[in-house]
Amino acid sequence: MVDQRIAGVLLAVGATALLVSCTETTTGTAGAPAGSTEASAPALPERPGDLPVAGIEPCALITEQQANELQMDRIAAGTERIKEFGTRACRVVKDREQPYYSYLIMPVPSSGADQVLQNNPETQLTEVGGFPTVATRPVGVSDVACDMAVDVADGQMVYVMIDPISDNTFDQNQLCDMAKAAAEAAVATLKTLR
Repeated sequence: MVDQRIAGVLLAVGATALLVSCTETTTGTAGAPAGSTEASAPALPERPGDLPVAGIEPCALITEQQANELQMDRIAAGTERIKEFGTRACRVVKDREQPYYSYLIMPVPSSGADQVLQNNPETQLTEVGGFPTVATRPVGVSDVACDMAVDVADGQMVYVMIDPISDNTFDQNQLCDMAKAAAEAAVATLKTLR
């Protein structure tokens, strides 16, 4: 399910990149045609500063104390390669008693939260640690899901996915609250690293 969710997000990001690369440039005044009701995607609010994630190890974004506060059982040894984002992720797991779930926490130095906002129709703006954040239900996912894309620097984000391993345990709002709590922890730690 995680690979399907990442593929959905990247499909949307890739489609926009393809459209941009195939756009013809003309001179003149830009604007919508008269009488057009074309709506543009909302813009992210301004960040309070920059917290670049390039060079940050994924599991450095979550401490044992934070994992305990999130009621997680363990931080998985090593990291998982997420080829769709061109980065690695740290998996934090709750697997000792029901309900089972995990988080993937990713520092993404090659893609920003603005792309997630523009390419996913099911988004809501929020904030994490003072930083603009896109709460999203990934494209192509029919299950209840919620990811957080935290805008930490130009073209960079902290991306948190929650993977509810136990079926029918959480609703959409609960998953978004849980993903936001994990994102808050990751951003708090990132602030200490920068």
